[in-house]
Amino acid sequence: MSGSGLDMRVAWKLALGVTFVIGAVLVVQGVARMRGLAVALESDLRDDELILSGTLAAAVADIWSSSGPEAAAAFLERVRDHWPRSVISLRVLPAGDAATPVLTEPSITAFRRGRAGVVRAAAPVVVGDQTVAVVEVARELSREGTAAAALRRNQLASSPTCQSSSSRRSGTSARTNARGTSGRWRC
Repeated sequence: MSGSGLDMRVAWKLALGVTFVIGAVLVVQGVARMRGLAVALESDLRDDELILSGTLAAAVADIWSSSGPEAAAAFLERVRDHWPRSVISLRVLPAGDAATPVLTEPSITAFRRGRAGVVRAAAPVVVGDQTVAVVEVARELSREGTAAAALRRNQLASSPTCQSSSSRRSGTSARTNARGTSGRWRC
């Protein structure tokens, strides 16, 4: 009898040890996945700002050459009104100033992580074969924390193992629930 009691204690210790190891592996995997998502989000933000600055610079160059710098500035003012997530500015370069560094292509000019993080991109406005201005686009990353949290919630909601209390009652899927119905999540 004393042998079976010893066997049960060993079995419980083994089961507890395996449970803790599996838990630790899941935590490490979750942290690695979140870091991967953060890197992907940063990369997407950089790409977005580069594309936006390059596209705006091309549009400003066309407007500048056809209607002048005032029309180009007015165009960017309209864009600012419809694009509140980013700070968009036009920096006109002094004519013939060789000391001013000139960009040759859209590039990231600043990137900081953390609470006061920012991504800033700039693209040259080329009219003829002369760079006349630079379009600068900046976005605060603290605003993107909300977007990252929403991304995590959407990924959690689309996971097949998660359901909300209202979707369990109504028989709807968790994905449908994430779009409109409220309820508590159970994973």
